[in-house]
Amino acid sequence: MDMQARQMAANKISGKVVALMVIDNARPLVLAIVNAVRLLDSCSDDELNPDVAVRGLEDIAFSVNQLAGRDRLAFCAELEEIAAASRDPDYAAFVREVPRLLGLSE
Repeated sequence: MDMQARQMAANKISGKVVALMVIDNARPLVLAIVNAVRLLDSCSDDELNPDVAVRGLEDIAFSVNQLAGRDRLAFCAELEEIAAASRDPDYAAFVREVPRLLGLSE
């Protein structure tokens, strides 16, 4: 199967087209989620209404919790790789907290 076919395979199921995606490099997407969570988690009340920040975090958590089990594991593994590669211990600690902040772990 060529790269394009792997990235997007369309199957007709019950009259609906379902797209299946394989992402070879998820790091930019995971970093985007980390950056959004960090922004929402760290903004002061003067910068962002706290209710808006909480709603944003809840929306991200809801979306991430839709991941299938193996995709959750891959997401958390990517977070650990990002944390391990960071030269900033505070950033690494925050990245390691993201699964808990999003309800993926306790």
